[in-house]
Amino acid sequence: MGLFNDFTQIQNQRSYRGDWEALLKRGQDVFSSQGLPTRSNEDWKYTSTKILKDETFASSLLATAPTTNLQVQISPLKTAAHFVFVNGHFMSNLSQTNPSVTIQTISQLATSNETSLLTEIEQLKQTVSATSDSLDALNEAYLGAGLALLVKAETKLDHPIRLTFYSDLFSGPALATHPKMLVKVGSRSSVQVIEEYVGQEGARYFNNTQADVVVEDSAKLVHVRVQNDSLQAVNVGRTRFFLKSNSNLHVLAYSSGARLSRHNNDIHFIEPGASAKMDGLYLTAGAQHVDNHTFIDHKVGNCQSYQHYKGILVDQSRAVFNGRVLIRQDSQKAYSEQLNNNLLLSSQAEIDTKPQLEIFADDVKATHGSTVGELNEEEVFYLLSRAIPRDQALAMLSLGFVQELVLKLENPELETWLSSLLTEAWKRIRK
Repeated sequence: MGLFNDFTQIQNQRSYRGDWEALLKRGQDVFSSQGLPTRSNEDWKYTSTKILKDETFASSLLATAPTTNLQVQISPLKTAAHFVFVNGHFMSNLSQTNPSVTIQTISQLATSNETSLLTEIEQLKQTVSATSDSLDALNEAYLGAGLALLVKAETKLDHPIRLTFYSDLFSGPALATHPKMLVKVGSRSSVQVIEEYVGQEGARYFNNTQADVVVEDSAKLVHVRVQNDSLQAVNVGRTRFFLKSNSNLHVLAYSSGARLSRHNNDIHFIEPGASAKMDGLYLTAGAQHVDNHTFIDHKVGNCQSYQHYKGILVDQSRAVFNGRVLIRQDSQKAYSEQLNNNLLLSSQAEIDTKPQLEIFADDVKATHGSTVGELNEEEVFYLLSRAIPRDQALAMLSLGFVQELVLKLENPELETWLSSLLTEAWKRIRK
């Protein structure tokens, strides 16, 4: 499969020390022993990794860095800071910094053996017994791409911090990139972060991503993950959030690209008084497969979580939603809502949806549910009777079905940008 063939060569070129070296070694050991997930693993029951076994990949760490005069086509959006990676390489000439945001690349941190943020996050992961799989381990084994981002306390940014991972048509074998992000939002700060994956049309590559985000007390974070990869690509990732007292988190996970995509979205309430909204939307066509696994961990009480995922499927595409909410013992006064809605525009499209609640406390309120259906023909007929062409009527009803999740961001600039991505995705899936 080629995913691990060049590891020794990369390892010999590194000068990582201390905790960074230990992290890398742990990833190597776990992936060497477990290999790629299989369908015998319950969490991968509906998603096959055969595409990764059949493809030959080369690590982006061994590929030549793009030229500094490279022109990358990235959709416009006002940003407070913008950090751009191309084929796994950080492009300082395409990036824009901000004095309220401290950044270092992962390779800089690992080489200098600066471990403060890494140690904090690793300790939090142990405290909550954070879930992981062999692809998380593979990300750690190929540690190199990505960055650490620290937002200073009492910072309010009017525009988003944008992290763009761009992949182009590489002349050699398909590239495997393993971006790792360590993010900390300081106390009483209010910021928006966009984590974006985009690729040149026709490019073949594999993005295996991992992001660990700490939201300090009374901070507010809006996090938007946009998976808009090439339709020849594979994107697998995990995003973990650790919420401290009275923090506020709003997540939107958008997915319309890639042949195969899977995103694990985990939220851990580690101090009381925090609240989180986790939203997701996906549009699939052809033979695309999208898998969303979510985990909301009410480790402490007096926290609120709201989760809503929506999808539109056409042709022979397939989607998976597996949502798990855990309310632990003594986590009293916890509140949780979970809902997955799906719109199937083809008799051959398929959705496997599995919302779950695990409750071990008494004084809680929790709901969950899912729906799968088609467009209401009476609504279509109503629009047709108003002289609206059928194609336009279908677009209005279908996009309106998912648009509400974008509007919940309550940010006109982000709403306009994401709406344009939705419109482009709709045009593609309706060809």
